Amino acid sequence: MVFGQAPCSAGRMKRRNVAYLGLLPVPEDGASDITDLYVAKYGTPNPGDKVFNVTCRNSDGWQSLLQETSCRSGGYSPAGGHCAQQLARCRQAF
Repeated sequence: MVFGQAPCSAGRMKRRNVAYLGLLPVPEDGASDITDLYVAKYGTPNPGDKVFNVTCRNSDGWQSLLQETSCRSGGYSPAGGHCAQQLARCRQAF
């Protein structure tokens, strides 16, 4: 499962409340692209905004530890920008 927080100030160090974005897509080369899930919920982050995402794995009623990631947006472009490269590739450690 993937959760996210609306874009916030780049100075924020901890996430606040996160909302459910959807199920983690099938990984390609060990990573899952979550850009579409995030942009569908919150829109494109402005340059300089910080973005927090949380992923967790559920299996047979058990939930794994939360994996938190964050990045500072340099802007998003479909061809791939700073945020597209950092935010969209969510490493799986399962």
